[in-house]
Amino acid sequence: GVKNIAHQFEVIGIEGKKFIDPEKRQNIYLIFKEAITNTLKHSDASRVKIVFRQDKNQLHLLIHDNGSPIGKLESDGLGLSNMAMRAKNIGGSLTAEYADGFKIELTVG
Repeated sequence: GVKNIAHQFEVIGIEGKKFIDPEKRQNIYLIFKEAITNTLKHSDASRVKIVFRQDKNQLHLLIHDNGSPIGKLESDGLGLSNMAMRAKNIGGSLTAEYADGFKIELTVG
């Protein structure tokens, strides 16, 4: 069943009209989707914060839930290597860590 997770969504400094390369946009979307799916499937989180921010020529995506640690971060059940590979394909970098919950950060230049 669908979990009821409160979410906070912030968009900072992104102009709707600004063109984002379609390949980048597609990959950012897929990383976002995968990260949210992870939270829903694997986490006992009750809330998740999503921040999509642009400063100068960099896009930042932060997805931070308040779930408790679930095994190893490397475990590929979380599709992290998949997300990291997508990030790399578009010249970005992805970090994942536990810090008061599970936190994924994507930076694309």
